[in-house]
Amino acid sequence: MSLQDDLRGVIRQEATRLHTPEGIDPAQLLAALAAIESSFGLNAVPNHEPAYDEGGGYYRAAQHVRDLHKTWGAWAACSYGPWQILFVTAWEMGFRGTPSELWSPSGCIEWVVRAMNARIFDKGATSVEQTADAWNSGSFQDKIWPGGYVKQVMDAYARQDLLDPFGSNVSGIGG
Repeated sequence: MSLQDDLRGVIRQEATRLHTPEGIDPAQLLAALAAIESSFGLNAVPNHEPAYDEGGGYYRAAQHVRDLHKTWGAWAACSYGPWQILFVTAWEMGFRGTPSELWSPSGCIEWVVRAMNARIFDKGATSVEQTADAWNSGSFQDKIWPGGYVKQVMDAYARQDLLDPFGSNVSGIGG
């Protein structure tokens, strides 16, 4: 099975587990986030997040982040897979595997869904805009506004062919 087939299948299978409010298509939302985070998994390489590495704000503030860093080194300070979920976030949601297990769509989707439900939808997000804000900055209720990112996700979400991104018309999607 190709990465693209795996991603499409995982999205269609797992989207119903999202606690999205009425009016938000969960499969379309997962596809839009994967489009922007990793060009539908095609650029799903570990992304180093300095705030979670030695000297970073989250590293200094949270003992569990430091403990994970002791075990996994800089790998603990990265985000993974089509949705670029932070290793630390997946760990906080119950994941107990290795960072490399989060690289594939099927390896990370459970933790993406758990994180989105616990940190976004169960905290009251009611729109794609709030969801994109929270996925990028950690909360839609904070003072951080990743406007460019939110616009990219909103534009991707609006595409009618988003769940078939591997056809001939994929220009302008992903980053």
